[in-house]
Amino acid sequence: MSTVASFVVPFLAWIPAEELGASGALATVVAGLVTGHQSPRFLAARDRLAETVNWETVAFLLESGIFLLMGLQLKTLVD
Repeated sequence: MSTVASFVVPFLAWIPAEELGASGALATVVAGLVTGHQSPRFLAARDRLAETVNWETVAFLLESGIFLLMGLQLKTLVD
């Protein structure tokens, strides 16, 4: 449940901020900082460790995708 919340909270922070004319990106960052700061109070250590592994996996997949796209562009650059 905590992993789902950590993925959903940034989107839930973005939507009202954009509707109010504020910065959605800033709202997302603030929501991340607040939830990260408050997580030891509400989440068990096991849940926080699982969340860390999940976020590291997401970061790995995104980085791999970026390098894949860069590699696909290399032929165009060489030509």
